[in-house]
Amino acid sequence: MERELIGKTAKELTENLKSRYGISSTSQIYKRMNHLGLKPRKGNGEVWLEEKQLEELDKLDEHLKSGYRLDEYVVENREALVKAEPQIPEVKVEAIAAEAIIDNNDAWEQMNQAAQTKATGNLILQNLLAKQYLENPELLPEEMRQAIAATEVQACPKVLNPLEYAQEALRRSLVST
Repeated sequence: MERELIGKTAKELTENLKSRYGISSTSQIYKRMNHLGLKPRKGNGEVWLEEKQLEELDKLDEHLKSGYRLDEYVVENREALVKAEPQIPEVKVEAIAAEAIIDNNDAWEQMNQAAQTKATGNLILQNLLAKQYLENPELLPEEMRQAIAATEVQACPKVLNPLEYAQEALRRSLVST
């Protein structure tokens, strides 16, 4: 498939889509893409939508501009829009007695090192993804953004005076000692 609409970053691609459809809201672009199940492709320092994906976004835009709602739009061939994930080849592993590994200290150390490396990589990836979502909360699904907004109201329902807050906390700590 051809790369139809390209950006250097996801933000640039989103800006290109906002311009294409005459939309000022980034969240509206994400809602449309989520409804269609679209995920931009990434590689070689670019982010893009393929021709079929963009055609479906164009159809959805026409649908919405005709006065219909997003939830009324039916995606006819979702599989064609969403590429299948690459298949991981199945690897056959011969059974090895646990005692043989435990008794062989070198094998045990190598396996332990591999497990630590994998865990470290997964934790780093999790932290990087979390950082990405913290820096770009608009990438989160709508229901998650609503949950965040609800906790912001609950956590701090009114504006606090920092000096009054500190004095009250100090007063309470002195009373409890």
